[in-house]
Amino acid sequence: MNADEPPLARRIRAIYDEGAPRQIHPHIGGAFLAPTEDSLRILAVGINSYLDAPADASPHPGWFAGWFTEQRHRFTRRLWRDLKVLAETLTAPGARFASNRFRGMDAVFLTNAIKVYLPSSEGKRADQLTDAHFAKHLGQWHGELDAMAESGALPHVVAIIGAPFWGRACVSLSEPSAFEHFAVRESRGYGGPLQHFLRSVEVEAPQGLHELLLVRVRHPSARTVIGSPRWLAGESDFHSG
Repeated sequence: MNADEPPLARRIRAIYDEGAPRQIHPHIGGAFLAPTEDSLRILAVGINSYLDAPADASPHPGWFAGWFTEQRHRFTRRLWRDLKVLAETLTAPGARFASNRFRGMDAVFLTNAIKVYLPSSEGKRADQLTDAHFAKHLGQWHGELDAMAESGALPHVVAIIGAPFWGRACVSLSEPSAFEHFAVRESRGYGGPLQHFLRSVEVEAPQGLHELLLVRVRHPSARTVIGSPRWLAGESDFHSG
């Protein structure tokens, strides 16, 4: 254990290590590890990561974060492109988070709903996943958000990548008592095109009231325009609230 490691990083690693030996470790940007009032924080939640390795293999937890920071794969390059569009839209003058600065990858906490590497035979396609896959990791989802709240590092934006985890995220961030270290005070949906893509959530955290935007973004490999960051940016309720 590194004594100089930020407390939030240690907490998060312990939560993810519950899934050993196939656990992922998320990418945790500096805006979460050393939070400031003016830094935008984006929690991006993908679906799952799969490997061709045998089911009994022990892949390295850090591979997942490295795929993002090193930008070696088409998926992570497209994901980063989309997250930048989201951030730049939301921090533009007059936008919802105009008072916050977007600091690149430091603004991002990237994880998956399924917090272990799955063998490709079980998780190569999202439609292979069952309710049991998601239910197994909901406690970790609650735990990581609680850890952020306790550290004063709740995200401003929770970007759910793709559809499978969207409903579960909406439910958890609509229940007043789903978390230990913060309480949901109001969870407001939107009508029209944004009905299944956007919720504004007000929570009471140890540091006071905090606005959190829950947004569903299309999967980067999807060809549809609906749910893309530029489509979202074209809806006034998205960036101005």
